[in-house]
Amino acid sequence: MIQELKTMFEEQEKHELFETVKAFLACKQEDGQSVSSYLLKMKSYLDSLERLGYEMPNELGVSLILNSLIKDYEQFVQNYNMHNMGKTLAELHAMLKLHEKGIPKKAETLAVLAIHEAPTVTRGVVSISHLVKNGYIYTFTNYGISVSKDNVFYCNAIPRDDIYEIDMHNLYPNISSNYNVSNRITKHGLDSYYLWHCRLGHKNKKRMDMLQHDGLLQPTPGESHEKYESCISGKMARKRFPHQVERAKDLVGLVHTDVCVPFKTMSKEGANYFITFTDDFSRYGFVYLMKHKQEVFENFKVF
Repeated sequence: MIQELKTMFEEQEKHELFETVKAFLACKQEDGQSVSSYLLKMKSYLDSLERLGYEMPNELGVSLILNSLIKDYEQFVQNYNMHNMGKTLAELHAMLKLHEKGIPKKAETLAVLAIHEAPTVTRGVVSISHLVKNGYIYTFTNYGISVSKDNVFYCNAIPRDDIYEIDMHNLYPNISSNYNVSNRITKHGLDSYYLWHCRLGHKNKKRMDMLQHDGLLQPTPGESHEKYESCISGKMARKRFPHQVERAKDLVGLVHTDVCVPFKTMSKEGANYFITFTDDFSRYGFVYLMKHKQEVFENFKVF
């Protein structure tokens, strides 16, 4: 009986080992998934293998994890392999989280929704309720619908065949003079005099007329060069900063520090960064070599 139980549990362990290895090798980071949740999932597979008596070497586990990251971490993986860092999973997790903070967020676009049964409709449909839910502002006018968000104009929709079609070319002209920037953006075309005036850093009328005369800007006969609050305030001179400089009265009262960018030539110990600490009171300086930027705080504690 004992032998039968032993055989039964051995079969269960073999099956669990097979499923764990299969899931571990198939696990890939998904778009939008945080690196912490992904590493936690991979760590659970490694722990299961260790519990089953098949502990995976640290370098092999790290390599498999790096190989299954999304493209946003491609440069990180290249640097990691180039410098042969040899970090533990905990250290790798900290480095990946730091890299994740520097990944730019993808630009937001208007979401086009699927519609219910409507065989006669062959064009994409944008839901007004979906726009409102995502923070967009729409305004009904005699010319159609204007869509904007956070004072940024997105599109204009004009009525056509009993529906509103997005039209980015035939935008309606300026209706009234209004000094509010958000309203002015939605009431002008993408190539209007006003928008180019803002894009070029609030150029004066003489410079704008010169650009139109040289053919760099399209002529806009219906628009005039108007002065408004944000344009005037942006050109006002700022008060000068006081010349008085704050100095420390004791040691370590004020410390100046700087981190140098990585050098192509490494030191004998493999360091290609260095950080400096200068005490403001004594003017005494310290220099510490570093292999990675993550060592800044540790060197500060040593200092």
